Amino acid sequence: MVQEIELKVPTSYEDISLKKYLELQKELKNYKGEPEAETALMLYHLCGLEPKWLTGISINDFAILNNELSKFISNT
Repeated sequence: MVQEIELKVPTSYEDISLKKYLELQKELKNYKGEPEAETALMLYHLCGLEPKWLTGISINDFAILNNELSKFISNT
């Protein structure tokens, strides 16, 4: 059975709390140079995606999400 989930990817820093941002930055330091882990952390902290759902995301969807999150993070 296929389950669909809907994720809201933030487009502005107004969409997330300072606490979420600081928690993300703290954890990202531990996974520097590991792009898949960094994306997984961003999906968890910024979009609320539980780690158990990561295995069900297609490679194409993961790449799209990674691209959107990267654009958001680089827009400081």
